[in-house]
Amino acid sequence: RTTTVTARKEVALAAGAVHTPKLLMLSGIGDRQHLEQVNVTSRVHLPGVGRNLQDHTFFPLFFNLNHPVSYRRQDAMSIASLVDWALLKSGVLSSTLLEATGFFKTRKGLSVPDLQLHLVISPGTKKDLENFGITQEGMRWFRIVDGEHGFVILPTLLHPGKTGRVTLASSDPFAKPVIDPNYLDHHLDMATYLEGIKMVLKLARTPALKEWTDGTLRVNWDECNTTKCGCPSRDALHTPDSVWECLVRQYATTVYHPAGTAKMGDDDDVNAVLDPLLRVRGVANLRVVDTSSWPTITSGNTNAPAIMV
Repeated sequence: RTTTVTARKEVALAAGAVHTPKLLMLSGIGDRQHLEQVNVTSRVHLPGVGRNLQDHTFFPLFFNLNHPVSYRRQDAMSIASLVDWALLKSGVLSSTLLEATGFFKTRKGLSVPDLQLHLVISPGTKKDLENFGITQEGMRWFRIVDGEHGFVILPTLLHPGKTGRVTLASSDPFAKPVIDPNYLDHHLDMATYLEGIKMVLKLARTPALKEWTDGTLRVNWDECNTTKCGCPSRDALHTPDSVWECLVRQYATTVYHPAGTAKMGDDDDVNAVLDPLLRVRGVANLRVVDTSSWPTITSGNTNAPAIMV
């Protein structure tokens, strides 16, 4: 059955940086050649739809903790935590777990930071790793033990050197789109990660953190040699760059911050899907109001800027 829904003024599309371009392309708005390849009738030729995909990625570095102060899953699910929150608005349930963050420039000449550090006061669980796409091999590399305390610092690549693309797999609206994020395809991406990892390892050994950690990484020493990248040095600061590069390529993962796939831009930008007021070019009364509209991903978390759009 076909159902027609009309708008009195405008349609505001906010399906996210993956599904917004998918919906546009299924509607015949996108690159004509690609649409013809998947048997979608082209209505408005906008070659930028689905292009310019940008995302943040991070790499987890888990550390030992000297005191039992981290937030564990069983603590969050306890009656005591529920009482703390209900009566005092304190305790585990009052925390976002992300207790600190920082922004850094890893080389001279940058106008904005290229690295963010996320500090999460939690030892993590295998389910957490699964949610971020860590493979079973990765489970063997990281030391994740239920009930133990720890924390994680995640160096985060803010501005990847190359962009990716979202395309249609077919004209079937229920088919998943094809996502090519093009992660780590620029040499400076890895250079930023290596600087960030060394920064974190040094940070974990500063006098300010001495009371809380000895700076030892939580690595599964019994099994890390069975993984593709092998083990780091026992003194992690002496680990060769080649090992860290292998680990980043294996286990760095999305922060779920995709953006840029229907970007706004000037009239002379052939890949600008939207005008500066977020209106879809060549289509009356249609705007995109999500992170797809950004020409460049933000130098930090995307939630608040997305709400602003």
